[in-house]
Amino acid sequence: MKTAYFLLLALTLLACSKDNKYSRKLQGDWKLVKKEVAGQEVSLAGISIVLEFGDCSRLNSSCRGVYREKLAQANNTSTTVVLEIETTFSNKGQVLTIDYDYGENIETYDVIEMSKKELVIRFQGSENVYYFDAF
Repeated sequence: MKTAYFLLLALTLLACSKDNKYSRKLQGDWKLVKKEVAGQEVSLAGISIVLEFGDCSRLNSSCRGVYREKLAQANNTSTTVVLEIETTFSNKGQVLTIDYDYGENIETYDVIEMSKKELVIRFQGSENVYYFDAF
């Protein structure tokens, strides 16, 4: 009986691990370094977007963090937006869902490329592609 229980537990963990491994890669800080719309690069002058993730669980396909956006203003000031976020991978790491402010704004992205140093995502239903580098 114990063997069957441990086998079931192992199969459950392995089934979830495909999305979990992507979640673990998010741990750390990511800076938006490039944005494209319809294949054309959009200037990021005056804007800084950083995603910050703490300890991303090994047993969960989600990861909590913070979205920070800083916009430079013409009068030498800036506006900063800080939102709590929770990310979830699905479809074997091919889809990334970002929940901003816990249900206030949920966006879904196709994952084009992901490593421990680079994340490239496309907003579903649009031609917007975002390039993030870990730092």
